[in-house]
Amino acid sequence: MKNVIIAVIIVLTFFSCKTAKLSVEAGKVSRANLKGQWDWKKTTGGFAGITTTPETARYILHIEFKDNELLFYKNDAITQRYHFSLIKDKTIYSMDSLYIIKPDNAESAIPLVVTKMVKDTIVLADNVNDGFSSTYVKRSN
Repeated sequence: MKNVIIAVIIVLTFFSCKTAKLSVEAGKVSRANLKGQWDWKKTTGGFAGITTTPETARYILHIEFKDNELLFYKNDAITQRYHFSLIKDKTIYSMDSLYIIKPDNAESAIPLVVTKMVKDTIVLADNVNDGFSSTYVKRSN
């Protein structure tokens, strides 16, 4: 009986653990290719592992990168803005250094890790355990 209980615990532990699938395609990050407006497609994560989209949330988000400023919009109204530094540093996602969008003097903002940037798609993730990852697609001008 004891072996059955231990086996069940091991199986439950194995299935409850997720490994983050990180794209190594985030190597070409610069202010120049960040610049512009990006439409939100989905956010996933958190302790419960939820997924939220514009359809399920019933609101629209987008972000805009200017030269050294990041603006957040909800239904076309600015909800947050801050100046940022683009640095490369260790993160919780990889043993290798990744690009981080680090707020300059923004106390309420969490640094965002660029976990993927391919063509017109970017994934930004909170650099905290049980954080969220948001996917955006760049607007064509």
